[in-house]
Amino acid sequence: MFREYLVQKLGALYEDKIIIFDFDNIKNRYNYVEILEEFGFKIIFYDDATQFRNIYNNDTAYFYTRVAIIVILKCYVPYDVLKSFYNVEISWSSLFPELNKEVILNDKSLDLDLLYGAYSELYENLHIYEKTIDYVVRRVYGKENVQNYINKIEENLLASIRDRSLDYKAWIKVAAQKGKAEYIAAQCGVNVNFSFIDDEFKKFIINEYKSLSSITSRESPIMVNRVLDYIAKSKEKVALIVLDGMSVFDFNILSKGFESIDYEEDYIYAMIPTTTAISRQSLLSGKFPVQLERPFDLSREEKQFHEKAKDLGYLEKQVLYTRGYNIHIGPNIKFLSVIINDIDNLVHGQIQGREGMYNDINLLAHSRKIQELIKELYSKGFNIYITADHGNTLCTGLGAIRGAGVEVETRSKRMVIFKDFVRNNENIDSYGLIDYPGYYLDKQYKYYICNTGTSFDTKDSMVMTHGGISIDEVIVPFIKIKAVQNG
Repeated sequence: MFREYLVQKLGALYEDKIIIFDFDNIKNRYNYVEILEEFGFKIIFYDDATQFRNIYNNDTAYFYTRVAIIVILKCYVPYDVLKSFYNVEISWSSLFPELNKEVILNDKSLDLDLLYGAYSELYENLHIYEKTIDYVVRRVYGKENVQNYINKIEENLLASIRDRSLDYKAWIKVAAQKGKAEYIAAQCGVNVNFSFIDDEFKKFIINEYKSLSSITSRESPIMVNRVLDYIAKSKEKVALIVLDGMSVFDFNILSKGFESIDYEEDYIYAMIPTTTAISRQSLLSGKFPVQLERPFDLSREEKQFHEKAKDLGYLEKQVLYTRGYNIHIGPNIKFLSVIINDIDNLVHGQIQGREGMYNDINLLAHSRKIQELIKELYSKGFNIYITADHGNTLCTGLGAIRGAGVEVETRSKRMVIFKDFVRNNENIDSYGLIDYPGYYLDKQYKYYICNTGTSFDTKDSMVMTHGGISIDEVIVPFIKIKAVQNG
């Protein structure tokens, strides 16, 4: 995989002090900074000699551990620093010397894992631009190369799950790898089955999900109910775009249309059951479901968003809750939430499964509606964040349950709720449901959730839906927009 290749090129396995010359700004395409930090490196971004001397002379802690200095701009680096560090220059030409550099520079959607998988077996010079383009289309995205990539991801995920008990951060990495692999497989028409992941993820949810509320992190909100507190820390103009129902798989498709948008990608946990009423209300109110006045409908969503914004220090005239792409933002607005229902509508109208979702989300990406919304907000000076209330998953119908429990959400059929622990349907056990402990939920109800790949839809029908505890439904993207280029 490209990760291992890059680690080797950087000398991270055997060197303790590295100076990296990255004039192609590869770190913006592939976050090797995070990888170096995993290897125990302290990171210094080198801007000029004077600034570095201050760090060198005053922050000696850097020089008792592993240190990586990253130089992006061509500038003077003192000779004694060069002599003291292992020097490495990374560029697209040095990483892929047989290919045309401009192709890699220009095609930011080119997947580097797929590229390296094919390149490791390349034995000819393809410096001519057209030859590299043909190679990418024919070989890099060829079914054989994609299938090899999927097989390696499956091996890695199986090893990760079987070798140790994964914490919440490790499961986020699993979700990221799975979503990317499924996107690439759908793009290239290759079959993939990662259902084994949900068997283990279910154990994590039952045993560990309850403890997520006690974890704090400066890097991420961790759960949807902490998002507003997290994004409001700066007290500057903030906009939150909520793409209802967006999974990690879906964002992989959408983000390929973000050519002029620079962003930072993270992931958070939705509320369970992963229905819009429960999880989106938690997202926009900053509350746990048990604290919501009406957790099973959205009638108070806008009011609760305004109340939370007030608690965060914003004035009423500075707050706006709105829906859709054509929004009017007054000059006083500083705290904004925009609800976009397109993906959730595609989910519940989907009749062609994962392949249909890929095609439909791809059309949404090409419409550029989301990109234009981001550009508009950025031009108005907003700090922009994008997230989802829950994801979605592919299911086969078990058959409908009628009059059995509380009607939570007519379009989400992955769960059923009984009040006061009374079952109104004697055949409920025949569905093989998960007896969910109801973490963060009202304890006067009993919660049952369908197992992986099943829902209370028409028997044997194939649907995309949500409401359960699969990794696709629970772990969702959390995106910070860093910059938007003109044009």
